[in-house]
Amino acid sequence: MADEVHLLAERGEPALDDRVAAHWPAFGQACQDEITVRQVLRHRSGPATARGLLGDSLAMTDRDRSVRTLLRRPPGRVPAYRPIAYRFILGTRRGGSPAPGVRDLPHTESLDPLGLSLPGGRWPRHVPIRGLRPAGRFSQAYLDRPSAGTAVIPAAGASTTARDLPRFYLTPLRGGELDGVRILAPATVTGSTRPSGDGERDRLVGRPIRWSRVFRLGGPGPR
Repeated sequence: MADEVHLLAERGEPALDDRVAAHWPAFGQACQDEITVRQVLRHRSGPATARGLLGDSLAMTDRDRSVRTLLRRPPGRVPAYRPIAYRFILGTRRGGSPAPGVRDLPHTESLDPLGLSLPGGRWPRHVPIRGLRPAGRFSQAYLDRPSAGTAVIPAAGASTTARDLPRFYLTPLRGGELDGVRILAPATVTGSTRPSGDGERDRLVGRPIRWSRVFRLGGPGPR
């Protein structure tokens, strides 16, 4: 959902410096009223997980459960990658309801215009996940289910083809446009890849990470 949040920010709905609580008041009451959309995108809005990586993963197909859990965690401003939790924050509005378009926006604004949406009925042809380590075996058992593959999880996972996946990533690499179809303004792409910090230790990963707005940047870290 990162591209969609940046697209909405181009329209000011919400703006990057809006307080999350302005759109989801319960978040401000339970966590911290001053946390902004920009801070969430930079992974500087709280602990890395709501109930541990395993707990967040088990709950991610249940949106209401995931949202309720977020309101029990304190805020934070240090870098802490939130692989699942942060996008439930960005995808929630007043009363805990889903943000408008959280299900359809990726299709109408990016996937369909780029010709990347999968036709219905393709699930039986998916390549199953395989893993050898404990985390891989969990992913295999949990994510290979049709209910997980079709759930609206704004933070993780995609069902796509080997042809379409690189096309999706080519779009920001080419300034937000691919084959004449513009998804994001060039300035938005530039801003979203500008480092938000350098040399700080990420509290989840356990080592310095070069974060921008959402994206983990490549290249050498601090020496």
